[in-house]
Amino acid sequence: MAVLLLPGAISLPTSEDVHKRLLRCCNHIEYVSLRAKRTDVFGVDSDIMVKMVILCGNHSESNQGILNETAKQLHKPLIISQKYISRCFTHTISSPLLDSHTRVARTVLVEPFYKNGNVLQYLKGLDSSDLGVARRMTEQLATGMYHLHARNVVHGKLHLGNILVDNDGNILISDVELEARATKIPQLASSQRITFCRHVDFTKPPEHLRALETNEGLFSPQKSTDVYTFACCVFSIHTRKHLKDAFSGKFSEWVIQCSELGASPFVRWPEDMPQDIKTCLEMCWNIDPERRPSMDDILHMLSVPLV
Repeated sequence: MAVLLLPGAISLPTSEDVHKRLLRCCNHIEYVSLRAKRTDVFGVDSDIMVKMVILCGNHSESNQGILNETAKQLHKPLIISQKYISRCFTHTISSPLLDSHTRVARTVLVEPFYKNGNVLQYLKGLDSSDLGVARRMTEQLATGMYHLHARNVVHGKLHLGNILVDNDGNILISDVELEARATKIPQLASSQRITFCRHVDFTKPPEHLRALETNEGLFSPQKSTDVYTFACCVFSIHTRKHLKDAFSGKFSEWVIQCSELGASPFVRWPEDMPQDIKTCLEMCWNIDPERRPSMDDILHMLSVPLV
């Protein structure tokens, strides 16, 4: 079962041709700090200490120039609006970009181009009678999240926008630990990040909503958080619509209300949804994080072999 765990989000929906140009330039990066001479948009030279990247693999000065110039063309609107994308661990493609206003280099990341977009965009373009695709993607997503949790990695913000689909129709999980890592590194915490599907709302679990009310918004995602949001994504995969559309954007509030009445959340299930998936989702939506199943348990419930 092909599952690729990506360490970062697609930055902007750019053209496939541009991404191919970037792919020719490097296949690995390392972050370094160095002193460099740069010329800003006003023609002023200056010596500055900047954080940039060393491109390893298919790397040469000519490729470096192509990468930098392409990045400037790609992200010119970001320079004007002062918005940047920053990340902190190795990535397939990266390009250093200088902010000419503050004279501080920022790292802009661009991933390979995925013309299928996210999982919901992909499914909406398929025949709705093909029930096997939703099942396969559910199992792939469960497998991917299991491998993350087995390595004690919490995704932290799983939603439809960062579940991508490659050219073979397989799931790709992106944005892994993005928020958690960003808050621990000052340079990233102070930066503004743009993801591929900004319009997709993240469904906050009940414990997150309560934290917003009682703890000044401080919330540390746990594996149980991923389990809850995994179930939200699986529901959307099978219904081919956002969970927020079915519950007016207040699904977790509905879960809390049902729990206060001593009942499980009532959900209008699709007629063709398998019973094992229904049972799994109901357990994942337990208001008590400690009573939610682990991803290991979920694989067993769905009869997915551990690979």
